[in-house]
Amino acid sequence: MKLNAGNEIPLYQQLKEEIKAAIKNGTFPSGTKIPTESELSEKFNVSRITVRRAVQELCQEDYLSKKQGKGTFVKHTKVKRKIEHLLSFGEACKANGMVPSRLVTKRKLVKLSEEDAQV
Repeated sequence: MKLNAGNEIPLYQQLKEEIKAAIKNGTFPSGTKIPTESELSEKFNVSRITVRRAVQELCQEDYLSKKQGKGTFVKHTKVKRKIEHLLSFGEACKANGMVPSRLVTKRKLVKLSEEDAQV
């Protein structure tokens, strides 16, 4: 996609919104590496400085994280809950476009103390 240089919105913000949309729609899934500055610069026909600023802001907004020598990666999304609307874990996941799941990491039988058994 081409960004609109004639638009009143700066190119880096337009690019930032494009990358953010790609993260939200799954084009760049959680945990994956995004294209390099050079690749994004070529794809969107903008300078690397423009790409760098967009990526920097997305890092500050917790969408991306940079790993030196490795690249820039999409951060794992966190389930957000609003206190005024109490939702179950499953409802909160679905509201954030995620699929709720669980994983049993350890299973163990323990003997209860008399005090705990009376509760």
